[in-house]
Amino acid sequence: MKPAMTTKLSRMTWATLLALAALAACAVTSKAGAKPTAVADGGAAALRVWPSTPPAGCPFLPSKDIGAIGFTGRHAEYEGADTWYPSWAADGDLYSPFADGVVEGQSACSWGKKPCTGHARIIGDDPLNLKITDVGVTEGAPAPYGGRYPCGSLVHDGVWYYGMGHIA
Repeated sequence: MKPAMTTKLSRMTWATLLALAALAACAVTSKAGAKPTAVADGGAAALRVWPSTPPAGCPFLPSKDIGAIGFTGRHAEYEGADTWYPSWAADGDLYSPFADGVVEGQSACSWGKKPCTGHARIIGDDPLNLKITDVGVTEGAPAPYGGRYPCGSLVHDGVWYYGMGHIA
């Protein structure tokens, strides 16, 4: 689906997607002070715990539910582009813009004489085994600015909202 085309009602926000992606790459403890469990990657993965050391005077209280985040090393790398803002749609797929790279042979460059941004459909529920499809680009003059980047994405009530930001 292209930006501004419709799909069914979304089930999750992009923030939820980011949390799911973080959980796919990390082991998260369930209670403060608990030790995370390592997830073996071929039996050889070592858990690296990200210390929770808020700076002095931090206005936010430490989480009572999450005591630490441990990186297992398990991950998947998808394509060679950045600025992904996926949003879940009611059809179970994710829809996202992307910028400055190549996805499935489709190139997107957010600056220069003919800037464009990409868009793609992401299929699957296993973060380590997703399929990227329906890739395309949207061209648009950034004048009077020097470039344009995706700055947000949301599928809601069957409409894909795709935000654009300009750079000077």
